[in-house]
Amino acid sequence: MLWRDNAYRNEDGDDYCENCYSDIYTMCDRCNSEIARDDASYNDDGCYCESCYIDEENKAIHDHDYKPDAVFFHEAKPKDDLYFGFELEVENKGGNNNEEIAEYLINKYPFLYCKFDGSLVSGFEIVSHP
Repeated sequence: MLWRDNAYRNEDGDDYCENCYSDIYTMCDRCNSEIARDDASYNDDGCYCESCYIDEENKAIHDHDYKPDAVFFHEAKPKDDLYFGFELEVENKGGNNNEEIAEYLINKYPFLYCKFDGSLVSGFEIVSHP
């Protein structure tokens, strides 16, 4: 028996117990909309509905916790070699074309990616692969 106070209701008004609901539905990490797990799209940053996934994959500046698989731009070396990359925080006083600047950088320099940084008011962080 499922008590209404313990039920999880989907957007269509159907009630589920907690286990069944979490097996069938999840929430979009970007817009918090309810999506069926079968319809969800996943990447390294999380779980998204279709429209948010398209936006997420096509944006030049990723969320602050974005961390792609490392791409090494030199021949493989023994395991004890060290590899370094950099993170450069960029504050853009104008702030209205950050996405365009980031897109230009990642297209011109394939060893870079960009992400937001909470310590910046109107800028982003440029990060290199090793």
